[in-house]
Parts: sequence; C-alpha cells; structure tokens
Amino acid sequence: MECKLDHIIDEVYNGFPYALIIGKVVYLEMKDSAYNKENGSWDVEKAKPLMMTGSDDGMHFCTVNDIGKFEPYGAMFKNGKDPLERIYKKRRGSRMQVMSIEDFNELEKPRVQKNSRILR
Repeated sequence: MECKLDHIIDEVYNGFPYALIIGKVVYLEMKDSAYNKENGSWDVEKAKPLMMTGSDDGMHFCTVNDIGKFEPYGAMFKNGKDPLERIYKKRRGSRMQVMSIEDFNELEKPRVQKNSRILR
C-alpha cells in the first residue's frame, strides 16, 4: 500500500503529546482471491497485510488476524446511526474501480506482480 500524506494533527492528550497522521491510499496491490468485488472488503487471512508500529527504539513489523467480528459504522455512535450513511449508499455503485493488470499497463508502468489487481 502506498499513501499520500493529507495532514498531520499534532496534539496533547492528558499531558501526552501525539501525532495523528492522515493519508490517502494512492496504490494498493493484493491477490484477486483476497478481494471481494461485491462490497469492497478483503480477506485479511489471505492478504496478510504487513503493518508497522513504532516505538522509541524503532519499527516493529507484524500482520493482522481477523477475529470474525463485524459492526456497521453506526456502532461507533451513541444512537447507533452513522451520520454519513447516505453518502455510502450514494457511492455504493462506484466504490472502487477495479482494473485488470492489462488495463493498468495501458495507463502507466506498473509496479505489480502477476495475478494481482490494482485498486484505484
């Protein structure tokens, strides 16, 4: 995954400084078998995304495991309703455009492996 920096929120919470880094995904590569075209989700067990967490000493690399729990976005709100739900419903038909490798090659020189999809 490749991201482009959007902005950084530099704050202090309970006397502890932190930075929230927000970016936009500009490039994502994964195996076809890990991506669900119907709803835009992906199987983390198949994809095995690599993650990095930081510490004072350096970077720690890990992967994630699916714990089998799902909640709609509304679960984050006290009333159980997602205030942006209408936007998702509008966009549902145009969530992510999935291109084949061949189509992508026509646009630009890719950094991809065989049997992968480019999500834009």
